[in-house]
Amino acid sequence: MFPLVNDKAPTGIAYRNPGNAKAELVERIINERLAPQVRGPFDALNWKALRLPRNAGAAPALTAAEQALHRIASIRAAEATPFARFFPELAVVQVRNEDGSVRLYSLVRNREHANVSWMLGELDRLAPQEDSLTVRAGLVGAYPNMFFVVPEAQISAFSSAIAQIKSAADYERLIDRFGVRRSNEKFWSVYDAINSAHLAIDPVRSGTLDLTRYALERNRPGRPLGFGSTGTEDDHLGRSIEPRLLLGAP
Repeated sequence: MFPLVNDKAPTGIAYRNPGNAKAELVERIINERLAPQVRGPFDALNWKALRLPRNAGAAPALTAAEQALHRIASIRAAEATPFARFFPELAVVQVRNEDGSVRLYSLVRNREHANVSWMLGELDRLAPQEDSLTVRAGLVGAYPNMFFVVPEAQISAFSSAIAQIKSAADYERLIDRFGVRRSNEKFWSVYDAINSAHLAIDPVRSGTLDLTRYALERNRPGRPLGFGSTGTEDDHLGRSIEPRLLLGAP
């Protein structure tokens, strides 16, 4: 027989602040129980509330782009800040620097659940108000859902536009401004550039990104196609896409 455990059962841990027990538990495990080799480097992009352990040293400095993206990281999709609810599982951001170089960042949507006790009926246990975005330098995952191309000078505007998303229509307007739809004439050049940058950044683990989960929405006539589009009728009909294989054969 298993003992009855509920919110009245005492805990074997003496918390300094019982009202914030969960955060304190995570903090103590990371700082006091895990060796630095296991814990890894401090995640300055996403860790906002956790205190650094004494032996961690100074937090790594963030670039200007990372400071902008830091503002949208690890924010719960509550009523006032629901933007994470409207993002796909994985979005790749290509930041184009003024010197011609590029940096890649991944926006990963964390889908929260009330519990994960059952394999079926997942929709009934989703907790979208608890969703958030994790920002990682480089590429995380092989199945991107959307590409965003952002000039370095506009990264702050990009981050602010994300923070202001309150609806699916707002997210579509973000794509209109910075996203790359499948029907965009520059889709394949952006795709190839991201694959090339990934190979240069991480030659051991890089590979050709799989587009089978990329956003399939067709553009409506008169609607912008996102970054660098010409807005021609051929674009809207998807005729500007080269007849290449799904995975982007040269």
